[in-house]
Amino acid sequence: MDRLEVNLLLPQWALLDEQLETTEAKIAEHAAGDEQVKLLESVPGLGHYSAVAISSRIGDIARFRRPDSLANFFGLTPGCGNSGLATQRLGSITKQGSKMVRHLLNQAVIKVLRFDGEMRTWYKRIKKARGSKIARVAVMRRLATILWHMLKKKEKYRYDSAIQKHEEFEAFDGRAA
Repeated sequence: MDRLEVNLLLPQWALLDEQLETTEAKIAEHAAGDEQVKLLESVPGLGHYSAVAISSRIGDIARFRRPDSLANFFGLTPGCGNSGLATQRLGSITKQGSKMVRHLLNQAVIKVLRFDGEMRTWYKRIKKARGSKIARVAVMRRLATILWHMLKKKEKYRYDSAIQKHEEFEAFDGRAA
């Protein structure tokens, strides 16, 4: 590509940058005005874009009767390949829901495991027994059920963190109030 061709593409590049800024501003505006998105942003690893994307896929949380329903909707439940009355044989996840939401939850798992001590302990136990991939999907499924509870009760994400407990201990000076 020569210099002339590059110079011809510069105005297009500037236009794309301008459109990107406009789109980012609209997403931030939507995120600031939506209570459901604000709740989702309290989950470690979910920012404006992820929270808006997941919120738009969920819609009204009232349409999901149980916490498992949301995990089923995202395709995070094991498939069942039974024929007849045999013992239940569960396979890999169904992947029937939004691929993008599964990807976003997978990315959020990294931060959740870093900051949530209870979830990390549970993950390690499953990882030891079944392997890291199955453990990661299990955390994604549990995270989906936690999202259901958060949105239903209108509460922010609460997590156990050894760092947070250490900071609380350091702030306590030992005197009775």
